[in-house]
Amino acid sequence: MRVVVLSRKGGVGKSTTAIHLGGYLAGVSEGGEDVLVVDTDPSRNALRWAKRGRLPFRVVGEDEVDADPSMAREARHLIVDMRGSPSAEEIEDAMRLAEVMVIPIMPSGLALDTLLQTRRDLRRLGREDRYRVLLTAVPPWPYRRGPQARMQLQELGIPLFGSDVRRLEAFETAADEGVLVRDLPDRRAQRGWEDYARVGEELVEWVMVLRTPDLRTAGSGGGAS
Repeated sequence: MRVVVLSRKGGVGKSTTAIHLGGYLAGVSEGGEDVLVVDTDPSRNALRWAKRGRLPFRVVGEDEVDADPSMAREARHLIVDMRGSPSAEEIEDAMRLAEVMVIPIMPSGLALDTLLQTRRDLRRLGREDRYRVLLTAVPPWPYRRGPQARMQLQELGIPLFGSDVRRLEAFETAADEGVLVRDLPDRRAQRGWEDYARVGEELVEWVMVLRTPDLRTAGSGGGAS
């Protein structure tokens, strides 16, 4: 599987998403050696996360892949944490490599504006069926920003993961300690892992459909919403 995690808006959980999808895929693959996360963002958040602790898969920088391209070719699951605010040309290059693109956004108007620009770029490339939006940092009930954002995106015809990722301080703690949120001794943190596990399940099913023409035809009338 080849996945690009991209956002033109900072602070939306892009690296958090790349790290936790890597953790999910390492679990279903029964071995972290099958998963490679490549950090191409100058902020190096994913790399710093990995260096602080113990993740069950490899995280490397773009320079390491440039020096040894075989590590990316040989990875069963490759996740690329792209730099923030990529150009249209960088998105085009990424989509030559990736099977799918995951776009995390927070439920806010500013995030929607940047998302629409990315959608225009993907439409120009003929890759509109290869991305899905993931709502992150969704506040708890009774706040309505999450459901309202989902409804707005659905009205615009933007493909969404069926699951959201809730807002939790535990994600920051996990980054500070260099672990997945599931490894924190906090029952509430497990809810954050459950969110990403559901997203991971959807991701695997989505890629399977894209790879299987018969399944893709059967599912052409639906999709995550």
